[in-house]
Amino acid sequence: MLYLSELGMYKMGKKSYLITENYLIGAGEETFILLSAGGRWEGNKIAIDYGGVFPLNADGFIMIPWLSLTIPFGRN
Repeated sequence: MLYLSELGMYKMGKKSYLITENYLIGAGEETFILLSAGGRWEGNKIAIDYGGVFPLNADGFIMIPWLSLTIPFGRN
C-alpha cells in the first residue's frame, strides 16, 4: 500500500489563510487521488476552516464540502 500526503498553508491576510491537503493512496492495482482546497479564518479564540475535497478518480466532477470550527478548552 502506497500512501503520500502533502499539506500547505499560505497566509493571505492578518487573520486568513489558504489551505490545501492532498493525498495519493495506492491499494493494489488502484490508485486514488484526493485534492482539497479551502480557507481558514482565525479570530481571537476560534478558527473556522472551510473548503472542499475533490476525488480525481471519480466519474465527472464531485466535490465533498467541509466546514469545521475550532474552540479551545481550558485555561491559558
